[in-house]
Amino acid sequence: MKKWNVVYSFDRDWLLERVGAYPEYPVSMFVGALPEGVTVVEFTADSVECDFEVDDAEDLQGITLTANKVCASILGAKFGVKDGLDDIVTIDIEPSPGSRAQSREEESKLIESLDWLFDEDDESDEDDSDDEEEEKEDDGLPGDVEELVTRLKARLEALRRSTESSEPSEDRSAAGEGDGRRRIIVPADRLRSAESEADGIPVATVRLVNAVKHMHELRAALTSQIKGQSHAIESLLAALFRMEARGKSRAHRNSPRCVCLFAGPPGVGKTFLAETVAKQLKLPYFRADMSGYNDRDTGLVSFAGVQPTYKAAAPGQVTSFVKENPACVLLFDEIEKADPAVINLFLQILDRGVCRDLFEDKDISFRDAIVFFTTNAGRGLYEDSDNRDLSMFSDSVVLDAIASDTRSDGAPFFPPPIVSRMSAASVIMFNHLDSVSVREIAGNEIETAASEIGKTFGKKIVTHPLLPDLLLYAAGGKPNARTLKGRVAALIDNEVCALFDRAKGDSGAESLERVKEVRFTVDTDGAPEDVRALFEPATDANVLIFGSIGSKTTAPRGGGYTVRHTADLDEAKTMLRGEVDMLVIDAGDIREAVKGMDFVPCDLEDIKADGNTLFAYARENYPELPVYIADIRAGGSAKTGSAVAPEEEMRSYLRRGARGMITRKGAKNGIAPAALKTCCAEVHATASAAALASHNKVLAFNAAQIFSEDGTEVEIRFTAFSIKKDILAGDSADILADAVRPTVRFSDVIGVKEAKEALAEFAELLSDPRKAAEKGMKMPRGVLLYGPPGTGKTLLAKAMAGESDVTFIQKNATEFLKKYVGEGPRSVREAFRLARQYAPSVLFIDEIDSVAKERIGGEATHATEEILTTLLTEMDGFVSDPKRPVLVIAATNYDVSDSGTKRALDPALLRRFDRRILVGLPDTEDRKAFLEYYLKKHGLRGISADAVANIAARTPGESPAKLESMVEYAIRKKKGGEVTDADLAEAVDAVNYGAERTWSESAVRKTAVHEAGHALVSWLTGTVPEYLTVVSRGGHGGYMMPAVNEDKFDHTRGELLDNICVRMGGRAAEQAVYGEDGVTTGASSDLMGARRLVIAMACEYGMFDPSLIGAEEGGGKAGELLREIVGKTLTAEAERALALISANRETLDALADMLRERNSLTRADLEAFFAGRKKAGI
Repeated sequence: MKKWNVVYSFDRDWLLERVGAYPEYPVSMFVGALPEGVTVVEFTADSVECDFEVDDAEDLQGITLTANKVCASILGAKFGVKDGLDDIVTIDIEPSPGSRAQSREEESKLIESLDWLFDEDDESDEDDSDDEEEEKEDDGLPGDVEELVTRLKARLEALRRSTESSEPSEDRSAAGEGDGRRRIIVPADRLRSAESEADGIPVATVRLVNAVKHMHELRAALTSQIKGQSHAIESLLAALFRMEARGKSRAHRNSPRCVCLFAGPPGVGKTFLAETVAKQLKLPYFRADMSGYNDRDTGLVSFAGVQPTYKAAAPGQVTSFVKENPACVLLFDEIEKADPAVINLFLQILDRGVCRDLFEDKDISFRDAIVFFTTNAGRGLYEDSDNRDLSMFSDSVVLDAIASDTRSDGAPFFPPPIVSRMSAASVIMFNHLDSVSVREIAGNEIETAASEIGKTFGKKIVTHPLLPDLLLYAAGGKPNARTLKGRVAALIDNEVCALFDRAKGDSGAESLERVKEVRFTVDTDGAPEDVRALFEPATDANVLIFGSIGSKTTAPRGGGYTVRHTADLDEAKTMLRGEVDMLVIDAGDIREAVKGMDFVPCDLEDIKADGNTLFAYARENYPELPVYIADIRAGGSAKTGSAVAPEEEMRSYLRRGARGMITRKGAKNGIAPAALKTCCAEVHATASAAALASHNKVLAFNAAQIFSEDGTEVEIRFTAFSIKKDILAGDSADILADAVRPTVRFSDVIGVKEAKEALAEFAELLSDPRKAAEKGMKMPRGVLLYGPPGTGKTLLAKAMAGESDVTFIQKNATEFLKKYVGEGPRSVREAFRLARQYAPSVLFIDEIDSVAKERIGGEATHATEEILTTLLTEMDGFVSDPKRPVLVIAATNYDVSDSGTKRALDPALLRRFDRRILVGLPDTEDRKAFLEYYLKKHGLRGISADAVANIAARTPGESPAKLESMVEYAIRKKKGGEVTDADLAEAVDAVNYGAERTWSESAVRKTAVHEAGHALVSWLTGTVPEYLTVVSRGGHGGYMMPAVNEDKFDHTRGELLDNICVRMGGRAAEQAVYGEDGVTTGASSDLMGARRLVIAMACEYGMFDPSLIGAEEGGGKAGELLREIVGKTLTAEAERALALISANRETLDALADMLRERNSLTRADLEAFFAGRKKAGI
């Protein structure tokens, strides 16, 4: 078996002008269908090299004929070359590499084999002409081949003479063939653009057929290697097809042949796709890692060289490669990492198709290059969600995101002129890799690693079907393709190498020799329930089948899935709102819909049918629901001009988000159970991975190495599984770890019933987003908790984190107030980025009022304005995925209704919060519950129920935080001793009014009379006080705590007058006991309070003269009338109080004595004192 080689050389510009095809891409588009027995070795910018393999020298005659047919096919039949040929094409025939040292005998055989080209008869020229005509008809070659054959004869005759004389022929030397190559010069020039005489097919049709054929070949190669990026592959193929289709019209273009921008997340196949395309096109390939061009000076020099005047000057790496390989594939990987000056070099490449090499001092043409750019910029499109279909974004949206993305210093990655030039390129957005693709990639990598290790060490390596799932879960459910290969190495390579190393260490090389098989296993027996649920579904999958095939499909007896089916569109939509794990749409029913149509679309997706309507509805409303297309009756379109292969019809569904295709037929012409089980396994693995990813958890495990008794087999068993939290190191400071996650639950939060009910609803949504979405529950954009300080707003947010077990990000708004300009807004954006990345999550912003006060002029600084603006912008664009929700909770001590005051939030911010929940002060029962909780928490069991009830009643308006501080004060005061009722009561006063002060006996006596007067009048007007004391603290000598009915919101005029009378009771008691001259200054606060109440009755409540509503003290008739009413009312109530005190003087004295003796009296004490006493003067 010997190989011979033929090289067809041509002038590229000549071919471009006449043929309009790019000879270097692809080969089939230039040559068409090569004759049988011909193998293309290389296809360059100006030549085609083919190999011919033959059994012996006698076949050379046939091979030479084949060579000439190929030449005729290229220059004649396919591309219309006719007569009038001149010096354009040459044919070199030589032995293939490895056979070039042929002997003279072999050369003679070659020449003899070409004798068929000569006319051996010595007949006249006319006879020769007739024979040639006859031979031409027999061979079916076009007329121009006659001239080609004539010229070949002349050259072969010269070659014969040269061989016989053992001297190089003149022609051969002139042709530069002193190296032994046989060159046959075949001039060619005239073209024919009409049909080929050989087959009658128009040249344009040949080109189109070849282009489409090559696209199919390229698609098959790419889809077999690139997983999860069908949209990117199709977009790239379209760009390459446009490049080929417009090749002739762009013969004088001023840009590269094809420019593509690959955008999207890292590690999803952008670089791999470019490399694979270059390999498939068989073009020279250059990859520039743009991180190596991040320095301005070295980057420019590396790219485009430096002037020869510099030391160690050299051409640029990129420009020199393109100069040597004009037709090539260039990949500029992660272009955003290059210095801006280097990025600006692409302006001339994209504008003029050239780049100036400074060493060569000339422009290097990039016009024949295919240029790929990759970038991870545009993070705003892909960082928020791993499940969003990124291919839905238009080119303008992608470019806008890329243009707005910035470096760490705030400068944009790309200058606007570059972004503008990129708009003319093919912008291709890559998706996140879905779990199915990751499992497939992992499976391929595992098998490859096992095979390579097995061959290296001569062992049989047996893998386990769950290993891809193990890798997926160990990566937290969302690995990228790049890191996946490293994990495979860690999983397979490291374990096998460690095994062999250990075996050798134990007993030497003999033990290694005995090992014949290494088997990987995954042992989930005894694993925790949450781990087993990753590998084995706890319940059957719910499969909804739409179409007539559903009635023929049944669930297997062994379980695994249940089947519901319908052919009614409305019913199917209703079913989708329930528990559906997978949707299967019958393609057969879609095919049936074309019957009777005059014009039938080629693609199934373009047919107006219920199946297509449901497919679009499911993708729009349930984007995470796996949808499969069942085509068990596949066989081409029902009625089209030409049959379309089923895989071609299905491709459009896959591009639009279908999970896969089911083609296996089961019993009764339904879907095969095994096919559905496979799909259900994919769905379960995807759901398990999504659950891990959404909670930022990973699967941890250990590997055990177990030798068989005879040492011939080793099992590497993965076991000891557990699930752990996985948070990036840079994010851990802001995210609450499991170890410090609040254990508090809503049941631990006392009071605030409305707030708990609302937040409990949101906690349910966060815990199971899917079920919540099916119930129609919608996550609000934000929840604002407002109310007095210390009421438990932060505790509620922590209870939310404890209940829902989702990521909890806690921020205090004061953290956004940074020292340097721009840091505050950046920290706001970072908080929201974390919330989206670790969704479902709760982002809690405490004390939001510190950066969100109402802008009423002069109050807000420029820094807080920027922070507030950023906060508003983030919340405006904060649309969370319903399946991965984010809840923003903010807390403030401000009242949301105080607009226009210094304690008001910005109205624009308030509009961003859909729910505003008042977290108010606890009522008496709640305060009692709080006290009991704190006492139990601190282990104080000696406090009576009466004491707890009294303190709860004495502390209206007090927050839970204040109550806890009272309990803690009592504990500190006792210094570890037992806390009594009296200690706790004292703690209440100490916290509220300060430390106790010592007064004289006479001062205490007067205070007792004063406070007894208040209590007596209160009892006489119908209410027993809650508490009475003469212990001096702060600015007072004692006080009376009136009873407060917290359920009562309205008060009558009579009740308010009684209140004024009670306030006058202390002064009246002093008058009754000590006379007018014995009245003290202690009544001043009582009098001022009474006066304010009268003014409120007059000016706010309209209880005297309605004309005084809104009036103020001062001049004018209203002011005069108001002063008159105030004076009369106070005088009247003072007189009434004095009358009541005088009528009950004996009771007053007894109460004062009791109070002075005990220092403090509770409500129970007072009720016991007043029991049985008669009220006088009423």
